[in-house]
Amino acid sequence: MVLQLHTLWSVVREINIPELRRELELPLRIAVVGRPTAERGAVVRLLGGTEAAFIREVDTATVGREDNALWSADLVVVVGPPDGPTPDERAALEWAVRGQAPTVLIIAGHGIQPAGGPTGRQPGGVAAVLDIDIDHTDLAQQRLAATLLDLLGTRSLALARAAPGLREPLAGRLIHDTSLANAQFALLSTLPAWIPLIGGLAGSAADLFVLTKNQVLLVFKLAGMYGHDLNQWRRILIEIAPVVGGAFVWRSVARVLVGLLPTPISAVPKTTVAYVGTATVGEIARRYYRDGVRANAAAVREIQQGALRRVQAAMKRRPTSSA
Repeated sequence: MVLQLHTLWSVVREINIPELRRELELPLRIAVVGRPTAERGAVVRLLGGTEAAFIREVDTATVGREDNALWSADLVVVVGPPDGPTPDERAALEWAVRGQAPTVLIIAGHGIQPAGGPTGRQPGGVAAVLDIDIDHTDLAQQRLAATLLDLLGTRSLALARAAPGLREPLAGRLIHDTSLANAQFALLSTLPAWIPLIGGLAGSAADLFVLTKNQVLLVFKLAGMYGHDLNQWRRILIEIAPVVGGAFVWRSVARVLVGLLPTPISAVPKTTVAYVGTATVGEIARRYYRDGVRANAAAVREIQQGALRRVQAAMKRRPTSSA
């Protein structure tokens, strides 16, 4: 336990808490452009609701006279019906892409199949095109959250904090991305093990510190996204010690078992342990900061098994070379 707390303290000293707080509190402005239709209203609700201070609705017919709403926005969302754009909507899209903010074209309808996707981040062009079915809110929010996370970068933390409706899919994407990054690092950390004696020690030290740092940073981000004050980071550290500490013990045991395998074979179990361990930490933290309830042993096992199933499914989808 002393070793765990010492490791956590060393990790926290490497995290810039004030900078993370600034990212969570960044001012965010989203302009939603479209005719005053049910489709535009549905997109506004997906983003955060009509009462959200960071959303400005702009009618297509007035776009040329309300340049400031678009030019000062961090993101412009143009909403069009599935039956094709009107001349006003086409003109509004052409006007929006002249600005520096990324522009997302959303085709909102009923019973339509997902299509489109991110196409780039270059100013002056459409950054993403999404077809969303507003009759299926959860799927629409997931697709929208994934696109906004790519386009807004660090501002997506502020979006998750400000928009409860998008918080869950944004948190889920953050947990997955961090787990994947840790898995990739764990795979790379097996390379020094090819160097006799010294290489194995270096890989283990790097594994322990970097994976733990990413897990702690993930927990701090989730706490902030769900509205907790990062000024109270010491209290958060005490809260996360059992969570990250449990993963620390599990990872240590897994490392001993994996260490019995030759390095080329051990790489796959190490990446699996890194992904599942990080996903477990993130999901436990999400449930705690969202619901105020600590996961019991049965819930932790369920979380781990779910993460392991995702890894196994990803490995089955991995293309294999043909003979």
